[in-house]
Amino acid sequence: METIRQERRARAFARLQLLLAPSRMKLYAVAFLLELAIFFAATLAPVAPSQKQILLNQGRDLINNATSGTPPQTIVLIFANNFRIALFDIVPLFGAFFFGYSMFATGQVIQVLAQGSNVPPLALGAVYFLFPYTVVELAAYALAVSEGVMIIWAVKRHGLRRELSLLPYGIILLAGVLVLAATFETVFLVSTRAGLTLWLPLGLIVMAAVRHARKKS
Repeated sequence: METIRQERRARAFARLQLLLAPSRMKLYAVAFLLELAIFFAATLAPVAPSQKQILLNQGRDLINNATSGTPPQTIVLIFANNFRIALFDIVPLFGAFFFGYSMFATGQVIQVLAQGSNVPPLALGAVYFLFPYTVVELAAYALAVSEGVMIIWAVKRHGLRRELSLLPYGIILLAGVLVLAATFETVFLVSTRAGLTLWLPLGLIVMAAVRHARKKS
C-alpha cells in the first residue's frame, strides 16, 4: 500500500515538473507579456459613452464586493471569481478570445475609474501593478490560457492523451496560484503596508521558478 502511494506521489511530482518545463515557462512568459500589452492598450482605447457608466458600475461593484465581508469570505469570493475566469481561459480557442476580452475589459474599467478620479489612465494602470496580487493573478491567467494553447498543439502533434493527463495537475497548480493571489489581495485590503511587504515572498517564488527553469534548460 505504501509503495502504491509513493508511486502516485512520484507520478504527480513528475507531471508537475512537466508543467514547469522551460518550454512551458517561456509560453507562460509570452502570455503574461501579452496580458500587459492588452491591458495597457485598453486603458488608452476609446470607450463608448454608452459603456462608461456600465464599466464604472462594474468597477465599483467589484470593489464593494471585495470589501464587504470578513477576510476569509473575501478570499473565497475573490478566488471563486478568478478561478471561474481561469477555467474559461483553458478552453482551447475560445479561451484565448475570452482571455483577450477579459483583459481588455479590465483595462477599460481602469480607464473609466481613472477618468472619474481625474487621474491619467496609464498612471492608474501602472499603480495597479504595484500590488503583488496583480502579478500573481495575471500569472495564473497566463498559465490557464497557455494550457489551452498546449492542448491545441498536442492535437497537432498527436499527443492529446499525454496533454490531457497533465490537465488535472495544471488545474490544481492554477487553483493554488489563485488561492495565493486571493490571499495576497485580501491582505492588501486589510492593510496596504502589509500587502506591499508581500513582494518579498513573491520575489522569492519568482527566483525559485527562474532557477528551476535554468536547471532544466
